[in-house]
Amino acid sequence: MEQIVSILKEALEPIGGVGEKTNRGLGDGPVLGPEPPAMYEEWPTLEFPDLTKSILDLFTKTTSESVSSSLLYELTRSDSEESEQASIRLQTDDQLRWCMQVLNHSLTLSFYTHREYETVHGAVRIYLHWLLALTDIPDGNIPTPLLNTPEKYFRNIIDALRNLFCRRSEVKGEVPRGLAIERQAREVETVLDAIRGLTHSASRKYQNEVWARTLSFLLNSADLLLADPLSPEEMGMRVGSRVVDTLFDLWFHAVMNEEIPSPTYWRTLAALCRRWRHHVTVVESWARKLLALTVLVCRKMYGDEYCRISIRELNDHR
Repeated sequence: MEQIVSILKEALEPIGGVGEKTNRGLGDGPVLGPEPPAMYEEWPTLEFPDLTKSILDLFTKTTSESVSSSLLYELTRSDSEESEQASIRLQTDDQLRWCMQVLNHSLTLSFYTHREYETVHGAVRIYLHWLLALTDIPDGNIPTPLLNTPEKYFRNIIDALRNLFCRRSEVKGEVPRGLAIERQAREVETVLDAIRGLTHSASRKYQNEVWARTLSFLLNSADLLLADPLSPEEMGMRVGSRVVDTLFDLWFHAVMNEEIPSPTYWRTLAALCRRWRHHVTVVESWARKLLALTVLVCRKMYGDEYCRISIRELNDHR
């Protein structure tokens, strides 16, 4: 907070001292100097990896769906049952990577049939459970390689979860389009809540990695959802506001706690926000966050009684 206040004070002070006059005949105002370039324009933007591919993509839809469904049934049952006889323990890197190939493919399936939806739901549940390996009290059912080196697999898992934010083509299925969109939106919201929780619960030694990957994940996921215009019946209309709010909430939290890895992240956020500005939800969410931050800065500079706007009320209206 002190850094933000200091930056604002410096920005409000004219260059060359208060009251210094100009001799160029353009008025008696203070010399403010040349207009500065846009923030971090000299820095590159982040390069997001391609969406995760799976070996199952090479097979027919029927075969890949069958393999995914069968494996997810076994893994989710093992994850929930206490019987050692029924439990599946992944002990080696090869075993874990093979299962992740199937899980990655499962996240690309449709939401129009009950079987595919249950498979996607199971894959999300398993991946979010495995992310607990980054906390101080991981679950014993998590695969051994993940427990030993969770940061090694964290990027692969969080990259795969981006597939949930991709628009699904409308197909003839067992449920109407509205229900399919609602199913996908619920899975997206589950992931957002879990990722938000992980930024608070991750072990101290993994905090830097978690914040860097989380911010990159949210930037890329929001772009997948919001880069193109949306029709009224698309998933982005249902969950776009939630995605943007989560991104900005965690972004400001990272700023306040000095967790932004580099100016490249700021440069990327600025570039993407320009690409999303046709969405009203982006403008509204950013405005709410700026107002809340302005209230905090004003109270820090002039006392708690200076600005009586309730930040809690702002959050309640999200």
